[in-house]
Amino acid sequence: MPKQGIKRKQWDKEAMVRAVQAVKNKEMGYQKASQIFQVPKGTIEMYVKDARSVHELVSTSLGRKPALTCEMEKMLAEYCIQMEKKFYGLRRQDVKHMAFQLAIRNGLRHPFSQRTGSAGKKWLRGFLARHPELSVYTPQAISAARVKGFNAESVTQFFDIYKK
Repeated sequence: MPKQGIKRKQWDKEAMVRAVQAVKNKEMGYQKASQIFQVPKGTIEMYVKDARSVHELVSTSLGRKPALTCEMEKMLAEYCIQMEKKFYGLRRQDVKHMAFQLAIRNGLRHPFSQRTGSAGKKWLRGFLARHPELSVYTPQAISAARVKGFNAESVTQFFDIYKK
């Protein structure tokens, strides 16, 4: 079980490549390479034994692969902003359903719930963190007359009366 607060993969990528190459070329052992290049010995051992290239191993990211591509998430965020500009706010549940539909229509493998037909709370939390320009909340109903009446002329007229 990993300890709390331990950061993984915090070493310099180029130093790791040089350390693995030095061990593979039999210039030094694991311990000495670890000390000289300031990288974990266990990681050097693992990378030396792996058949893939060192550059590929070093550049892989940790954690789960994203459910939606960056482009799809960007499109979804832009759609949410457009809907807000048209005075039609989206609820959290609406965004989760749209993410599920995007994944289904594009044939993507996803961890979303088939039973509920929506993405989960964790996905939504991550999505909102990746797109801080969004604020998803329970929208208040606004009548069309109120939206139409809210223009520069009527606001100016209100404040003229208010000042008097």
